[in-house]
Amino acid sequence: MRTLDDLPGANELKDWFGYLPNFHDSEVLKLDLRRSPEPSSLLISVWHTRDKVEQDGTFHRERHAEVKFVFSDIVHLEISDWNHQNVLARLDFSTSADGIAINLMGSFGIEGRIVARDIRVMVDKAQERSLK
Repeated sequence: MRTLDDLPGANELKDWFGYLPNFHDSEVLKLDLRRSPEPSSLLISVWHTRDKVEQDGTFHRERHAEVKFVFSDIVHLEISDWNHQNVLARLDFSTSADGIAINLMGSFGIEGRIVARDIRVMVDKAQERSLK
């Protein structure tokens, strides 16, 4: 079975957070589907949540990043419940006979499964970008 750790680019994600996130409460910002040979992508806003509570009662969030999953040669696609927010309960990966599957478990909005011959991870570190 494939895991997030197996994907090219996952080390950069792990280095940024200090662990590999499960994408709980992360928000899907964009799904860009292209015909092969052009790559498709899924863009997700993710952050680290701490135990510290803010004055407004919410948990303190830090280490924000936009994580892009880039798909080469999508062979199967099931997407439902796209709406104005698209919050994930979690994200996981598996291997299928056709390639690598990314499974989107939604808590509000999008759910689905994307199977591609190849998936890689790219990280845009929002916190680092705001410091420049």
